[in-house]
Amino acid sequence: MILIQSEFGIVIQDGKLYPIPSHIPDPPLEKFRAVSQLLRVSQSEGRPISAEERSLADRYAAEGIEAVAGAGVIADGHAQVRVTDRSVAFFDEDGGFFCGSTGRPIPFPPRRTTELAEL
Repeated sequence: MILIQSEFGIVIQDGKLYPIPSHIPDPPLEKFRAVSQLLRVSQSEGRPISAEERSLADRYAAEGIEAVAGAGVIADGHAQVRVTDRSVAFFDEDGGFFCGSTGRPIPFPPRRTTELAEL
């Protein structure tokens, strides 16, 4: 799993934690931020995500994952480990998303369907 919180990222694989290498450029973070923002817009408006927004979010998530996992290897001391898990969790101060092997981002936290005042 690729875990990114704002500016910091790690890869969780084979029971170990690896920092995302510094040679990975910033654009993956921008792609992940864009996905998160696309998902939040529909949530804040209380509507389902449109087909166009969904397509764009899916594409940006896939491009961001490929930028990290497709970079090939991460350092483990003196050895190199190939990134094989392409699931990602992205979190920033406004929320985030999880994207499993299906490549479809799911917002986090999920949209509340019942407000506390309604209970």
